[in-house]
Amino acid sequence: MADDSFTPAFSRAGGSRMAAFAVCGALLLSACSPAAQQSTGTRPVTQMDDELASLMRVAGMTRQSGEYGTAIALYRRAHEMSPNNPLPLVELARMLGDIGKHAEAALVWQDALQVAANDPAVQAGYGLTLARLGQADLAQPYLRKSVAAAPTSSAYNTLGVVLDQIGDAAGAQAAYRAGLKLAPNDISLANNLGLSLALSGQLDESLKTLERVVVRPDATARHRQNLALAYGLAGQDELSAQFGGIDSDPAEAQRNVMRYASIAALPDHATRVSAVGAMRGAQAGTQKSAASVQSAALVNSRSNLPKPTKRASTATKVEMPLTPMVSTTPMLAAKQVATKTRPAHADPVPLSMPAR
Repeated sequence: MADDSFTPAFSRAGGSRMAAFAVCGALLLSACSPAAQQSTGTRPVTQMDDELASLMRVAGMTRQSGEYGTAIALYRRAHEMSPNNPLPLVELARMLGDIGKHAEAALVWQDALQVAANDPAVQAGYGLTLARLGQADLAQPYLRKSVAAAPTSSAYNTLGVVLDQIGDAAGAQAAYRAGLKLAPNDISLANNLGLSLALSGQLDESLKTLERVVVRPDATARHRQNLALAYGLAGQDELSAQFGGIDSDPAEAQRNVMRYASIAALPDHATRVSAVGAMRGAQAGTQKSAASVQSAALVNSRSNLPKPTKRASTATKVEMPLTPMVSTTPMLAAKQVATKTRPAHADPVPLSMPAR
């Protein structure tokens, strides 16, 4: 893990930016909490004079109305008004990330680090942005420092996602478990843990974890697809197709079974995580608009099945995108009810870090 002199991924001097951004399905982190006063000597983010507070309110309303160009100008004006207060930079960077301008957001986070280098919200924001740009290896030191300073369930979730991306399955699972100790009912953490376990070959525990997730009233299609994936990795193709067919047509569910066999044959955890993210990204928006009441029945039917065994690596491979990506996409959680008919719109994709 790098120290405080860790070299940022972007530099104004070189002017170089990444040409290809990693696809980020949905980083399931919640927005970072307001930063407290840090050792930099800056005043707390929440402490603002009336003029600055008024300008920040206007910028926020402008942002909510979708007038992003005006909001950017207002946040920059607020920063000029109070250059030692990180809040205008934090809000500007978050907004840029929300509208997909991650490279620009990274530069703003760097400015915020100059003002509040030890602020856990700033560290987490910069780490998230690096992850969204496909730089999970560079992101994790900032996220580790953020978690150490402000250990929250969402911070542990973000760290776990990034550690999964760089292939540290054990570290990722430890992060998810730490988050679950703080928030035992967090469905995103449980889902991410179950998926990570599946992709690292710990199939029995993965299935138990994901089966508990999918019978919850707030489980989504994404959660059910992750369980279908785990069944596929365990060689239980029939259950995989049945579960996959809840949210997609039967033919696509069968094709997914073949894709899961291909994923099982991949050589390492990071590659498997990337492959799942690529597959989820390619399938976004193709699922049925209504869920089914089949989840609990299918989970109950598994009680008579043999203990899962890891699928042999000789499985037939199929072509699928394997570009490295911050695929917190498969780890997304949304608040839709699995046992009721859902609206026709797709699951929401929270972009406040929270991929998967």
